Amino acid sequence: MSNKEKKWKRLCPKCGNEIFYTRKYESERAKKRNTNCISCVMGSEEMRESISKSLKGIKRSEETRKRISKSKKGIKRSDEHKKNLSKSLKGRVPWNKGKTNIYSEETLKKMRLSRIKEIENKYGQIFPNYNSKAISIIRAKAKELKMADLMDAENGGEYHIKELGYFVDGYSPNKNIVIEYYESFHKNQVERDERRKQEIIEHLGCKFIEIRE
Repeated sequence: MSNKEKKWKRLCPKCGNEIFYTRKYESERAKKRNTNCISCVMGSEEMRESISKSLKGIKRSEETRKRISKSKKGIKRSDEHKKNLSKSLKGRVPWNKGKTNIYSEETLKKMRLSRIKEIENKYGQIFPNYNSKAISIIRAKAKELKMADLMDAENGGEYHIKELGYFVDGYSPNKNIVIEYYESFHKNQVERDERRKQEIIEHLGCKFIEIRE
């Protein structure tokens, strides 16, 4: 970096080393945030933990796995160690044992809304995946009920209940009727679907029609 480029500088609040900047706004922002120099940042416990997390899930080659496996062979725990380990685990109940839903309904809603907002900020309007074969079935039901204003994935987009973070397969604003088409896999999440259904009914005060595959 030339002397000309070293136009703005400040001292690291932790170690006192000089930090140089090529742009004034970068220098002002760093000064405002009171950030440390790169040496202090890289040596921090937080950064080491972040690097450790980033390395998780990295696939090792077969050769590396064999070498690690060999290095672990021959490691023997004493009988006393095994006994103490067994005692420490005795009677311990897994934190999620017997829990079908580890989060409260309010927490789940916040998570949904947060995720939707994140996607919208990144990609714009959301268009959820949908079952194209279900469209004709939903429309046939809507015709039977004389729902002339049906909203579905191929007609205005699935209705988005913004306050709940849900999209429904079919909805008639005039008749206030929701139509949901459940594929066969929904038989494995009956409780979840029922909670969602009751949330929607309570929020919209609507009639809710289920069609199962």
